[in-house]
Amino acid sequence: MNSQRIDASSGSDLPERRAARREVMICRVGLLHSATAQDFCRIVNISTGGFMARVYHDVAVGDQVRIEMKSGQLLAGQVAWAREGHVGVEFRDVVDIEAALSNRNIADAAYLPRLPRIEVDYRMRLRCGSRYHTGRLCDISHGGAQVQISESLSPETSVSFMVRDLPPIPASVRWTRGTRTGLSFNESVPLELLVRWIRSRRAEWSRSVPIRSDPAPQIVTQLERKERRNG
Repeated sequence: MNSQRIDASSGSDLPERRAARREVMICRVGLLHSATAQDFCRIVNISTGGFMARVYHDVAVGDQVRIEMKSGQLLAGQVAWAREGHVGVEFRDVVDIEAALSNRNIADAAYLPRLPRIEVDYRMRLRCGSRYHTGRLCDISHGGAQVQISESLSPETSVSFMVRDLPPIPASVRWTRGTRTGLSFNESVPLELLVRWIRSRRAEWSRSVPIRSDPAPQIVTQLERKERRNG
């Protein structure tokens, strides 16, 4: 990751501005939205004017980003510095720290707080006792997942969540709506492990699904493959 610094001479009042902010030291997972990616990050500290975070993809000085918190809020800002896997972001507007760190959404009383998740469409299995349920993973965080299976499971049912390249994860059913089921992991998945897994899945998708400006050649290619199999 490129290392860039802000010229101290261009902001002589930086110490004063930082002193005026109320910084809160935390270690909380957020979801960093940028123009090139949507990835988990680990927020190290936050103030009314910005935050510092450990990030897992390249972010450059000047990039416009948004950080998603457990409350569901999206806080917009600009990358002020990037160094050795960490970034400093200045918020576009002054932020209410208590509201940002709250587990409720002030603008939506009906919002149910949950850890930020990344949408993933990937095959998975649930083991419930001696039975296996095959389905699709819809989204995932280090603390839980949403899956789609054909059978309904009762809340509090103990299961083992299984997906390729991750160890089986003990979990319990939190809710069920139609074919969708929400899982809560018994223990948090190490964030670095989850980030590597998501990165490998993205690489896998990019190899298996070529990007084309014209969909017609892709359709022809699929027909040709079918004819070859039949032949």
